[in-house]
Amino acid sequence: MMNGKKPTQSAMMIFAMLLILFTMPASALAEETYRYEGMWPVLLYLIGHGGSDEDDKGYFMINPGENLEGSRLNSWLNELQTTLPGKTAVVYEACYSGNLLSALEIPPDQEGPNKSRIVLTSSSENQEAPFLKNGSLSFSYYFWADIFKGEDIRDAFGRSSDAVIRMQDPQLDGDSNGESNTAQDYDAVRNVFIGKGNQIRWIGDDVLKRRAILVAGGSQSDELWPAVDGNPPPGYFPLNSPSGILTINDLRIGTVINTTEKGFVDALWHEGGDSLTAGGHQVLWGYFHANPGDVSWGSVNNPDLFVKVWFDAGGRVDVNYFHVSVPDIEVYSAFPDEGIYHQKGTTMMENRYIRHEYWR
Repeated sequence: MMNGKKPTQSAMMIFAMLLILFTMPASALAEETYRYEGMWPVLLYLIGHGGSDEDDKGYFMINPGENLEGSRLNSWLNELQTTLPGKTAVVYEACYSGNLLSALEIPPDQEGPNKSRIVLTSSSENQEAPFLKNGSLSFSYYFWADIFKGEDIRDAFGRSSDAVIRMQDPQLDGDSNGESNTAQDYDAVRNVFIGKGNQIRWIGDDVLKRRAILVAGGSQSDELWPAVDGNPPPGYFPLNSPSGILTINDLRIGTVINTTEKGFVDALWHEGGDSLTAGGHQVLWGYFHANPGDVSWGSVNNPDLFVKVWFDAGGRVDVNYFHVSVPDIEVYSAFPDEGIYHQKGTTMMENRYIRHEYWR
């Protein structure tokens, strides 16, 4: 099963077995911004529940009591690839998804320049795959965010793996041999992109450069803004790495303000205080403000983002960000501090509240 919040039933139905045919040849994309190698006939994205039987053979659960074994899926893909040349990719988001890696390798006598397979799993064979915050804290969220932004598979996989490193160890078999996360696997997916001719174009001025707009057939996709639920807005992918501040209980927080004067600049932290409640909970509050050395309006008396952190006696940690400024502000947190940020998002006038949740 997937740990944390389950995918919705509609998501399970839509994405359980999604085959997307890619027919745009390399020559058509060679003139575009992003390089493209070869031709993609099939992308298979599996998301749901995984496991293994008594013989440690992996499977994907289609319905309760109905499983798709890795060996059966492999035979389907082998048969399909006898008629479709080029690369086939399998992205598998589920607990224990690493169990399918060895089953999906291509036998050496069947490999060739026009027949290869890339397999990515969200966890190793013995790990759960958390799917939290409506999926915004998951391997898939980070991986597809980078893919839609135009990154190749190597970089998208590397960054998404770093984002969930505290929870799981995603696996990559890039050369179809059943072994994962080797230097050869990463080299095999360098400059290999997933796409269907849609390009991601950055629009507007510096404030809008983080908003990804998918352009398909010359028409712009609608922007849908969610209710105020603490989740980051869609289409924004924070890419900075602020130095931040190490607060109490080994929690690191940081913010980056997107200014019109100097672009992205780190904000300064001003702590308001921290204390214990009668119930044994601990609270920390304060705010971030622009550095007066960066912009004329930066001041300790001009807060841009308020922060309230709640360390619940039951183990939950809530990091709440409240946007009270005009420019977009990227927010980051890590708990415990391990040198990388575990959660991130972008606050703005249209989406002023973001919440990061941890457990200890």
